[in-house]
Amino acid sequence: MKEIINHMLVILPFEKDFYARYGMDVEYIGHPLVDRVKSSCHREDFFRHYDLSCQLPTISLLPGSRTKEIKYNLPVMLQTARRLNWERPMQFLLPLASQLSRGLIQPMLAEIAPELPLKIIARDTYNAISHSHLAVVSSGTATLETAILGTPLISVFRISNLTWIVGQYLVHVPFYSLVNLIAGKEVVPELYQKEFNVDRLHAEIKKYLDDAALRKHVRMELDLVKQRLGEGGAIERAAERVCRWLEL
Repeated sequence: MKEIINHMLVILPFEKDFYARYGMDVEYIGHPLVDRVKSSCHREDFFRHYDLSCQLPTISLLPGSRTKEIKYNLPVMLQTARRLNWERPMQFLLPLASQLSRGLIQPMLAEIAPELPLKIIARDTYNAISHSHLAVVSSGTATLETAILGTPLISVFRISNLTWIVGQYLVHVPFYSLVNLIAGKEVVPELYQKEFNVDRLHAEIKKYLDDAALRKHVRMELDLVKQRLGEGGAIERAAERVCRWLEL
């Protein structure tokens, strides 16, 4: 890369140090999501619109958008939600980026948790996450979006065992979640592969729900993560840099 790239623009803060370590000319411009990710309505209006209770603990479940992600992640989420709902009244949201996933999700709901108080939220993901007490999120960009919205989260992921084993030899990082990588420490729990099971997820959710001080602390840490993503304007900044180089 050093041989063919004159200057590199990166959107994650830890990328700058990594590439600079190898002598590359690199600039951190901030993350484009800072400008896009925001709630567009008040909590009361959102709950009224979807006929939800403002009094109940609300948890968003985000299993991912791809078919394999949903098949690997959603069953554990639903089984855990069912167990939690047996213990105390609460409600669950399942935000969908598009309607394409509904045909895969509905049969799972009917089989695993038909009585679960769960509302599918279509094309209103940011409001759903923002107004939840907690989110269980498939590892990836969605964890960063959740952090920007300031909602405490648990990062989860499950893939095929073969892919996981191969990945262990190829990937060497202290954390898998973008949130923790940006923070440089464990801000949110990470449950991956065999650790992502009903017992562990149930325990982590209960820890959040039962400890208001923990939720407050995590929100403060997420705000720091958001600050490290820049003040906005990353796309404009990148375009300005490119135009300047083209004029040289």
